[in-house]
Amino acid sequence: MSTPALSQNEGSAPSPNDTPLKQQPPDVENAPLVADHALQADNGHSAENGHVSANSDVTENGQAKLNGTQVKRHKRRPTRITPSSWIISPAVKKADEVRPVLAVFCWEHPDTLVGQSALQTAIALARRRTTVHLFGRVAPSVDVAGLHIHAVGDSEGEDLLARVQEFTSRAANAFLHQFPGGSPHVTLMGYEWSGAGPLSLLRGLKNNRTIFSVRSLERQRSDMTSEISKHINELECTMLREAQVVLTQEPAVSEVARFWVPE
Repeated sequence: MSTPALSQNEGSAPSPNDTPLKQQPPDVENAPLVADHALQADNGHSAENGHVSANSDVTENGQAKLNGTQVKRHKRRPTRITPSSWIISPAVKKADEVRPVLAVFCWEHPDTLVGQSALQTAIALARRRTTVHLFGRVAPSVDVAGLHIHAVGDSEGEDLLARVQEFTSRAANAFLHQFPGGSPHVTLMGYEWSGAGPLSLLRGLKNNRTIFSVRSLERQRSDMTSEISKHINELECTMLREAQVVLTQEPAVSEVARFWVPE
């Protein structure tokens, strides 16, 4: 295939190297020089205004001049390592710290109706992710995660009030031993008048929230003629006034409580 010939008036395009020296700018002597002291051409354009092709080091008036990329790197500040920049993982709370805590006091034996009610309630709450501490005279045969049994023992004698008072003292001491650093987050729950003693004592020391659970009142069980009945009634009325929550299983108990302790 033949190539068309150029016309006589059309000559080859002059290359940059063919340009006569007299046609170069008069200030060529002060033009920027590259590292090898030769003029650098890029696509037919000579270096002007101190700029050359990328990644070329330029000297101007005997001093090195950085290009744009180098200036950015030069101005970039080193990373400061200070305590405020450290990444610290948040402290992981223990299981018992994120679960609600309930302390249950029951003087009745686990085989009795009241004792069974207290035990079943403690088991049900423990299975619902509530940490439960059950304080009683004897330890029931149960093994449930989240349920802690505290058997404080029993005292000898026929005096019922003295035995209940001894249980109150032992259970309160066991509670303080379990929570030596303070326990305002623990809710206290007492079953019947015999288990209400620790609530009144600990509430005065720690100002805990209290729950009083009662199936019947002494005024329903007796004619209120004996000294022991009067003392039990006094304890029940005190707890009805002090407890933040009163739990009853029978509507009749609620009616009697409202009548004798209206406040």
